[in-house]
Formats: sequence, C-alpha cells, structure tokens
Amino acid sequence: MTKIILILALFTGLWADKHPKDITGKWIVENVDIPEEMAAKISPEQKQMMMAMMKQSFNNASFDLKPDHHCSTSLNMPNMPKMAYWDYDAKKGILKLSENKDEKDRVLYISVTKSGNKLRFTMQKANVVMTVHKG
Repeated sequence: MTKIILILALFTGLWADKHPKDITGKWIVENVDIPEEMAAKISPEQKQMMMAMMKQSFNNASFDLKPDHHCSTSLNMPNMPKMAYWDYDAKKGILKLSENKDEKDRVLYISVTKSGNKLRFTMQKANVVMTVHKG
C-alpha cells in the first residue's frame, strides 16, 4: 500500500503545472542571476562582473502585463522599448514581448516557471534568470 501511495505521489509531482496559467499583472524583479550551467563555465571574476552589470539593468525592474496585452517594462537595457505587446503560451511557459503585434518584431522570449509563490523569468539567449513577485 505504501508503494502505491509513493508511486501516485511521484506521478502527481511529474504532471504538476510548472508554468502558471495566468501571468497578467505587475511583476517586480527581486533577484537576478545567471544559469548554473553558465556559472560553471566562467571564472568567479567574470561572474562577479556579469552580476554587477545585470543588477544594474534588472534589479527592481518591473514587467506590467496588462489584460489587453500591452506591456510596459522598466528594464534598463539598450534597445528595449518602454511600451510593448506581450503574448503568453501557458502550456510551454513562454512569454513573448514585442515592439508591436507583428510576430517578426519580437524583442524578448522569456521562459516562465513557478518557484513557490514567486515566478522565475529566464530570458532566452540572454543568460539571465530573474526571480519576480507580483507587485
């Protein structure tokens, strides 16, 4: 009987939602880091320098994802528009930000995963992991 309960618990954990269904709202960055696999490939000095640059750009930044799919961000990044559009695929956990509604003009692809009562926004191709909370 104990084995059956253990097996059911494992299967339930495997199929639990890793991605939130709805991400509408204002999300504030509280922590920024680089992926572990990248950190293992660079020296501590390089990591320290990267972290200083990322904290300058991302700490206390916000993503305001409005119900009408407009988005405003306060990221301090070159070429990042203050106003953009957003779309979210809840099954894949991919947030797409763009300058306009045209698919060709994507600015950022962000993987969204749950981490307790917070979310992790991982910027694809930028090697940035942001822990965010709803503001």
